[in-house]
Amino acid sequence: MKKKILSDFLIMRLLVGYLGEKSQFNWWPTTFIGSSSNLFLSPVFPRTILLSQYHGILEAARRLHDERIGVGSVFHLFRLPETHEHDLHALISDGDFSLPLDTFANKESAFAALQKSVDGDTAPNEGPVKIGNAQDIMTSVAIRDFSRCYVAAFGQGVTSYPYFVS
Repeated sequence: MKKKILSDFLIMRLLVGYLGEKSQFNWWPTTFIGSSSNLFLSPVFPRTILLSQYHGILEAARRLHDERIGVGSVFHLFRLPETHEHDLHALISDGDFSLPLDTFANKESAFAALQKSVDGDTAPNEGPVKIGNAQDIMTSVAIRDFSRCYVAAFGQGVTSYPYFVS
């Protein structure tokens, strides 16, 4: 079960990271996932392109979320407790994780993939949004709550930063 939750978190990070990039919803000024980034990254990171893309969007998204939410006793999709960060890094690094590339073909396919983890509608909340407590982060409910916030925000053209408190 833990590997499934970690895999779901990793996919959600990549989806939100991709959707937040400059070419999609422009929440952060990067383009780490896309055909042009592969051309740029492959000569430098030939065996670890996905890992370098992941860390690029992770850092860009983390900076923006940290600016809006703050750093300390709060956690968000791009800054989880250290043990979970290590687990996610190990999962994407071990070569056993596969990414459905057609999901990232365009903005619409990525948004549709993110919507699949949402059951029901949520009104978009702009800005920081507390969605729970830190002990509940690694659950399917947390994945659904994160997804709801991001789907509503992307769908309505606002920025939302869901977070957990410790």
